[in-house]
Amino acid sequence: MTRQQTPPDLKWLLNERAAVAGEIASIEAEVGRLSLRKEHLLRVQAALGDVYPQIAPTIPFVDAPPVKANTRYGGRGNLIDLVRATLRAAHPFALDTVVLTEQMVQAFGILLGSSAERKRFRQNSVLGALRKLHARGEVERLHDFQGVPHMVGVWRWKPGTLSLAQLAAQAEAQEAF
Repeated sequence: MTRQQTPPDLKWLLNERAAVAGEIASIEAEVGRLSLRKEHLLRVQAALGDVYPQIAPTIPFVDAPPVKANTRYGGRGNLIDLVRATLRAAHPFALDTVVLTEQMVQAFGILLGSSAERKRFRQNSVLGALRKLHARGEVERLHDFQGVPHMVGVWRWKPGTLSLAQLAAQAEAQEAF
């Protein structure tokens, strides 16, 4: 029994054709997803345009030029969500801003070349997220270094007020251990 061999040039051609067909299929799937996303965003944009005259009927509508939405940290709100989740997971313990900064750097794969860049990221991004969470009453600041500006801040998740039934359930769970 003789075995037939496919010539290398024909094998390459068939392999390349299959690879291109696979990429085209991937692009078609992405185009479909983006088409649905575009339809959704157009509906949201129209709804926002409809709401404007109801909120400010005396101020004429000015169509602002398009802006590129926030894509840092993988999308809008991802940094503050991760800070929130990190502090919530650490509760009842507190974390300082240096630890939070390091966790955010690792989670988002941020490359900070110098200590000045790390300090800027901590002050502008991490502390900004912490201040927003503090203003919303989700975290509490455990530090007050008025005369010592070089000290790091310490933050803790602030659990909401619990009902009497929730406190009783929590006490039972504590007793079970």
